[in-house]
Amino acid sequence: MLGTLEHDVEALLVRGSRDPGAGFECFLVPIDACYALTGVVRRRWRGFDGGEDAWRDIDGFFADLRARCREEAA
Repeated sequence: MLGTLEHDVEALLVRGSRDPGAGFECFLVPIDACYALTGVVRRRWRGFDGGEDAWRDIDGFFADLRARCREEAA
């Protein structure tokens, strides 16, 4: 998958689960999705662990991303 990324246009966004042993998700996204996620984190993160508002918005970001994507065969 990494070999198919368009330089400076696409990114591989990997999200690990906050539950130990639950695995991770990978998304091939436009680079601006990474900037959007950074904006969510910068706007909402409070203290050491981010706080409930930050994690609610991060979870919402990935739920929206998941709803808009399609699965690819490995």
